[in-house]
Amino acid sequence: MLRTKILMAISAGTLVYVLISFLGGQNGLWAMGQLEQQRQEISINMAEISKINEELELEYTALRNDMDVVAAYARRLGFVAEGETLVKVTGLPTYYTTMYDTGSVMRKAEVKYIPESIGKIMGVVVTALMMVLLVMKDLSKGVSNFSRKKPSYEAGLSVGGYESVPGMRIYE
Repeated sequence: MLRTKILMAISAGTLVYVLISFLGGQNGLWAMGQLEQQRQEISINMAEISKINEELELEYTALRNDMDVVAAYARRLGFVAEGETLVKVTGLPTYYTTMYDTGSVMRKAEVKYIPESIGKIMGVVVTALMMVLLVMKDLSKGVSNFSRKKPSYEAGLSVGGYESVPGMRIYE
């Protein structure tokens, strides 16, 4: 009976340890959820950067192949072609700065989890508490598992839990 109680206490402690590890451990569900969220943020950022890259490639191709686009950029910078007349309007800026969006910087976020040592400590604490509760329950009922039963000598000599019958030998 004492063995059963010890096994129950150890099983309860092990169950607590396993649950803490499974739910909140380094490879647990909580950590996996955080990693999944980071993966989604990274894929959204990658999509934005890919879109910016496509726009820049189109602009680069237009600058290399289309002279009208080059002329428009030159006019923005204040250059004039032969045969054009430059008219300056006061109060308006002549230089346009083009700001390219290069995407946002992403930093690796640390994954939060419950350390292994806390899971082990909680398992040991639950085992000890369970053992104390089971012993207290037995003591409240007046049952003690810590004393060994003394063999009874009423009907003969007790050997290994078997009573000997006169003339019978018991081999172990």
